[in-house]
Amino acid sequence: MVSFCWAQAPATQPAVVVPEGFARIDAAQRSVIAPAGDAAAAQAVLEAIQGPELPSTMPTDLLARLASHREQITTRIQQDLLMTDQQAIDTFFDSALLPVVTAYDQANPPIAYFWCSREQLKTVIKGGWSNPRFYYNRAADQVMINSHFDLAVDRPAQESLLPALYDEGATDAQRRETLESAIREAEQSIANELASRAQIQVHLEFARFIDNELKELLSRPDQAWLRLGLSGALGAEYAAMATGNQPLVFIRVVAHEGRRPPVRAAGVDLLNPTNLSDLREEMVGPYLDAMRRKSTVIVYNWLTQAGPDAAAKTLQAIRDRKPEDGKALVALIQELTGKDLTKELRPF
Repeated sequence: MVSFCWAQAPATQPAVVVPEGFARIDAAQRSVIAPAGDAAAAQAVLEAIQGPELPSTMPTDLLARLASHREQITTRIQQDLLMTDQQAIDTFFDSALLPVVTAYDQANPPIAYFWCSREQLKTVIKGGWSNPRFYYNRAADQVMINSHFDLAVDRPAQESLLPALYDEGATDAQRRETLESAIREAEQSIANELASRAQIQVHLEFARFIDNELKELLSRPDQAWLRLGLSGALGAEYAAMATGNQPLVFIRVVAHEGRRPPVRAAGVDLLNPTNLSDLREEMVGPYLDAMRRKSTVIVYNWLTQAGPDAAAKTLQAIRDRKPEDGKALVALIQELTGKDLTKELRPF
């Protein structure tokens, strides 16, 4: 078991307003708002409760793994992208990738737990106290609760008030268990979410770096699919080296488009992409996302079949022979690797 707790909200953050008759209890780097008569019981829980067992992929672990695998990842990037200058890769690590992961490592979302009975919560809300997390539905005579918490790492986070509610008539032991469960579940959920987000962000940062490196070489709209696809597919390979996950984990995240995407990836023609100026402004982002999803899957599957040197071999041939359009690029890839990607690139 690893000790784990969240820091209290910095003084500069907006604090939750404490309703009349309640008290704020701060102990062991946690906060509870409870009826004043329950302050001592709340403090006892805060001082005794143990934190969750952390995933092995917390941002701290990612930073350690990035440090130990940095040379290996750098060598792989140089080989895949034909980069002779290591300085650009070092700058990427030090100015983009590591600061992002460090931000997740230092994240301390400010949280307070609202510990009382459901009837007490309803009473204070009907009496005029308010909080964005709670809404009183008069028709149903019930308090509606939003349990989402602010996990921002790129800006100061608002203090989140999470419910720890028990029924009228609950015993002291049941009330304590309600608070303990709320704290354990929230902290476990936050730890898991920070670990997941940090890993996904590592993939995104690698993808951005690759995309930037290939922009000049693959600048034509009908060749952009290879740039986008290599960014996602190779980015997944590097992220796997950095996190210990399989590349397919990151590919599935990129490929997921939900039940009703504004633009379906399958319907995009990557060899004849729509001019972005012809799209409504609000559709540009979804269209590019669909291009990225489709391109990443196609290129990942192609690289898996063509072998580990396919990317470098293809990029070298593009530099040497400069295919004039998307069809010429497809023909070049078929010549080099034996795979015709035309069908996959067209709408289906």
